[in-house]
Amino acid sequence: MDPQKIYDSILEEWLPTKWSRWIGGLTPSLATGGIFLPNFLQKIDIHPTSEQTLLIRLSLPPTILFLGSFIILLIVVHHYKFLKNSISIKTEQKIILTEIHEKVLTLLFKKPSTVENIYKILKITKEEANYYLYDLYDKNMVETPTPYSPGPEEWRISQDGRKNIINKQNAT
Repeated sequence: MDPQKIYDSILEEWLPTKWSRWIGGLTPSLATGGIFLPNFLQKIDIHPTSEQTLLIRLSLPPTILFLGSFIILLIVVHHYKFLKNSISIKTEQKIILTEIHEKVLTLLFKKPSTVENIYKILKITKEEANYYLYDLYDKNMVETPTPYSPGPEEWRISQDGRKNIINKQNAT
């Protein structure tokens, strides 16, 4: 195995963006340079006391490392949130609904309904109504009835289902 390939794959996983790699490389360099800041200050005629020199040498490098790590963390989290959103958008576009799926959604869009009402209104069997409801549930278009609610169990349309109905209406 090539060590460079292993190193690149680890770097790609932990620091997935160009900016996170740049900051990851720059932060330790700046932190190391922070140790020599008192020497630089003396060369430009700023003379810190021995206590100030010690304070700069002890506090500046960890502060730089902390800020660099924090910025890298923000960049990586933002990158993964962006990836998650782009993946969910791609999967959202692949949802295909049949005519009966759309009729069930339209019915639930008007008001929550029980399985019995759905199969009677759409003139399908109870098994088909259950199939379409659970298929829509798998696609996050409807919400299941609450198991311990009083009265008959009513199915409700979810936000994704409403969005689908509204998008269909806007397209026509």
